[in-house]
Amino acid sequence: MHNVKEKQGTGHQESILPLSKQDSAGTTSSNERAQLLDSLFAGKIKLGDPQQPLPQLVQQCEKTVTRVEVTHQQVMQLLQGLDTKKATGHDDVSPHLLK
Repeated sequence: MHNVKEKQGTGHQESILPLSKQDSAGTTSSNERAQLLDSLFAGKIKLGDPQQPLPQLVQQCEKTVTRVEVTHQQVMQLLQGLDTKKATGHDDVSPHLLK
């Protein structure tokens, strides 16, 4: 079923809008869109010597987060506040399922 929807351009997970190629033809599948975007971005990136070592980045903050604590109560409070009528997010998990 997924292949049929993708060929029709109506797949559930379509997150990239249709794109136009240089010849004005539209893209019809996610793979075509990904290839078009890949070629566009690859043409914009100019690398120097690939053997050159990466630059050392200077630390710009004094503190580092080493531990994050989340309580059961905090999670439950957030889940109870979910709007089950909202669309799925990037993780494609329905708020209805989470709630």
